[in-house]
Amino acid sequence: MNGRYSLRMPPVVFGDDFSPRIWRTMKALVWILRFVVFIALFGLAIKNSATVDLRFYFERHLDVPLSLVVLGTFALGVAVGVSVAVTTLLRQRRELGRMRRAGDVVKEG
Repeated sequence: MNGRYSLRMPPVVFGDDFSPRIWRTMKALVWILRFVVFIALFGLAIKNSATVDLRFYFERHLDVPLSLVVLGTFALGVAVGVSVAVTTLLRQRRELGRMRRAGDVVKEG
């Protein structure tokens, strides 16, 4: 696996005490939590279905549900956050490769 953890199996740090039964139970609990969060957010979207008036420049406006405005703002924030994280990751990988080529970093393993 090239030193990376699999998403399907627990990392080695848990040792032998981390049985597959416990792992399945944790996965079930995560799915239950996801379902509860989904239902809560869905209910919030239903309760906030009133339309709001988005006003743009040059006397343009758009009537959209409040839940879509919140969802769009959240999606835009996620997109900005992911792009910043990817940019930082690529810069660090490029710098690490440059340092390895220069011999400044010793690869462990």
